[in-house]
Amino acid sequence: MQQLIQQVADRAGISEDSATRAVETVMNFLRDKLPGPMASQIENYLGGQGEPSEAGTGESLMARAGAMLGGSKKE
Repeated sequence: MQQLIQQVADRAGISEDSATRAVETVMNFLRDKLPGPMASQIENYLGGQGEPSEAGTGESLMARAGAMLGGSKKE
C-alpha cells in the first residue's frame, strides 16, 4: 500500500501523511460498499499480502469495483 500512498502524494502534490489519510479513507469506503470477497481481495492486493493469482486480475477487480460504484466499466 506504500506504493499507492506515494503515488497519491506525488500526483496530488500533497504530503505523505495526507496521502495516507486519503488512501485509508478510500479503503474504508470500499470495505463498506463492496461485497466482502471483493473488498478483501483489493485490501490483500494493496496491503502487499499477495499478488493477483491470474494475469489481469487486479485490473479487472478495479474495473468491476468502479462499475459497481457508478464508473464506466473498463474493457
